[in-house]
Amino acid sequence: MSSVLEDLIGKWIQAGGPFPEYLVNWSSSNQDNENVKGYIPESLKLQFKALCAQKRVTMCSVLYHLIDEWVRTGGSTSESP
Repeated sequence: MSSVLEDLIGKWIQAGGPFPEYLVNWSSSNQDNENVKGYIPESLKLQFKALCAQKRVTMCSVLYHLIDEWVRTGGSTSESP
C-alpha cells in the first residue's frame, strides 16, 4: 500500500492538489475516518503537508479521497487522481 500511496500523492501534488469543494467542509467535520498508514519518502511527505496546509484540508481527508478514487477506478494508478 505504501507504493500506491506514494504514487497517488505524487500525482496529486503534480496536479496542484485538486480537492472537490464539497469535501472541504466534510473533511473538517468528519472525525470518523479510519487511520491510513503507509510509508512515503520524507521529501514527498513535506510537499504533501505543505500543499494540504495551503489548501486548508487535512492530510487524512486527502488520503481518503485519493484512496476512494483509486478504488473506484479499479485500483489503477496510471490515471491522474
